[in-house]
Amino acid sequence: MAPPTYFELTRATGDARYASFADHEFKATTAFLLDPAESLYFRDSRFLTLRDSAGRKILWARGNGWVLAGIARILEALPAKDPRRLYYENLLRSMAARLKQLQRPDGFWSPSLLADASVSPPESSGTGFVVYGMAYGVKAGILARPDYEPVIRSGWLALNVAMSREGKVGWVQQVGDRPDNVLATDTQFYGSAAFIMAACAVSDLDWR
Repeated sequence: MAPPTYFELTRATGDARYASFADHEFKATTAFLLDPAESLYFRDSRFLTLRDSAGRKILWARGNGWVLAGIARILEALPAKDPRRLYYENLLRSMAARLKQLQRPDGFWSPSLLADASVSPPESSGTGFVVYGMAYGVKAGILARPDYEPVIRSGWLALNVAMSREGKVGWVQQVGDRPDNVLATDTQFYGSAAFIMAACAVSDLDWR
């Protein structure tokens, strides 16, 4: 979440040290926590070897949603000719491709991305961040529209299902550090924020 702010500080102040620091730290974190087999991130070092009851890796939807959305925000702050852009564009492509494969039939992503969707609840904060990141990628020409429009549309419809008639965004996993159970009535401010971010990014695509 922090790197986009540092890149924005360089854009606002002209001081290249902010962006250089963020780029260095982001790449160091990626070298440590990115699972190359899945093109997704572990939450932290505790999860590198931790597995669920079925022996699957534990890759958190909201955590990876934060990363995907953060990459989109970094790219928004980087000048078009900045040589660092290609690294982040390729990372967004690889994450989006894997997340596309893991989308549930109902349009959501599960709290634990590799969990069996038939026995796992949906989760809207991770879904919102993923939809936002993918929609940005399409708008920026990084992701192919024909490949990702159906995924984005399905995710956006799912988010609308998660919203009650009173405007409360449900299916938001509560504050934590790993995938957990979630109920239709569960909500948090960050779930609403993810919904709004997704709404803005989908609107920007100007679907035809």
